[in-house]
Amino acid sequence: MYLGVMSSKDWLITVGVVPVIGLAKDSNITLEMTDDQITVSSGIGGDWSFIDNPTEEGSLIFVTQRNSPVNTALFLMQKTKSVVPVTLTNTRNLSVHRMGYAMFARQPTDGANNGAGAQTLEWKLVTGEVDSVINGVNIT
Repeated sequence: MYLGVMSSKDWLITVGVVPVIGLAKDSNITLEMTDDQITVSSGIGGDWSFIDNPTEEGSLIFVTQRNSPVNTALFLMQKTKSVVPVTLTNTRNLSVHRMGYAMFARQPTDGANNGAGAQTLEWKLVTGEVDSVINGVNIT
């Protein structure tokens, strides 16, 4: 699902009841549907058809500054293996993506081996179901 080029400033992320503040300067917020794809199947004699293989499983990745005050709460949720609701809301077009039950996939990564991005933390949450409302249309 492609929503166009948007700034991370257009989005509000809430993990549990905690609003995520202190996103890194070049933070890309990525909402990915795990295996959402359309493929083509070919048959005998050149017949073919499209196969829609939608999925509701997904992940949300975002990057915070290392000194962001929200990191303490996120670390606590990750450490205790909390299952939390997550909401991603676009302030321009009011699109909303909800994960009713999500968990942290791993501890946050903190930059590359060469020191690039050492002042940031990349967080990843996973879920079995993403409910999306885009421009007033429920697409789940």
